[in-house]
Amino acid sequence: MKIRHAAAFAALSLVLAGCETGQVRSVSATDDSKLSMGVDQSDVNATVEQMVASMLTAPGVIRATGVNPPPTVVVVPIRLDTSTITDTRINTDAITTLVRGKIINSGIFQFVDATRRKDISSEVAYQQDSGMVNQQTAAQRGKQIGSDYILEGTISGFDAMSGKTHKKGYVITLTLQNVETAVILWQDTKQIAKEQTRGL
Repeated sequence: MKIRHAAAFAALSLVLAGCETGQVRSVSATDDSKLSMGVDQSDVNATVEQMVASMLTAPGVIRATGVNPPPTVVVVPIRLDTSTITDTRINTDAITTLVRGKIINSGIFQFVDATRRKDISSEVAYQQDSGMVNQQTAAQRGKQIGSDYILEGTISGFDAMSGKTHKKGYVITLTLQNVETAVILWQDTKQIAKEQTRGL
C-alpha cells in the first residue's frame, strides 16, 4: 500500500511541476497562434546584429558607400515603443552601442556619434574661449563633418495569452535614411518571439 501511495504521489508531483513550468521553445514570430513568452536581451541583440550585417551588405548601401571618402552616418539611440512595451529590461543603450560598433568596424561608413555632440561642443568652447589653450592647436568651430545618412530604430512589443499558450516577443525596425533628400536607402523589420505552453 505504501508503495502505491508513493507512486501516486510521484506522478502527481510530475503533473504539478508541468503546471508550474511548462515547456518553453523558440517559435516563428509569424506563427498563426497569436500568443507569447520569454524573449530576452540576448535574443534582441542577436537579431539586431544580423540586421546591421544585412544592411552593410545590401546592394543599395554598397553602391552608396563605394566612394572615397566614405559617406558619414549618425546613429540615433534605438527607441523603445513604450505604448507596447512595459518590460524595461531591454537595454537600448547596449543595442545602440552594438549597432555603432558594427558600423565603425565595417569601414564602409564614417561615423559620428549623436550622443557626444554636447560633450564635443563643450570641449571646443573650452579650447576656443577659456584662454587656457594654445590657439594653434585648438579645435576650430565649424569643422565638424555633417552626416550623409541617419540610422534609427524602434523596438515594439507584443504579449498575448490564448488558452494554455502564452506568446511574447518584439518587433524591431531599423531605417537608414539620406539626411539631405530624406530618401530611405535601406529598411528592415524583424520579429522575434517565444511561446510557452502550460502543463495540464
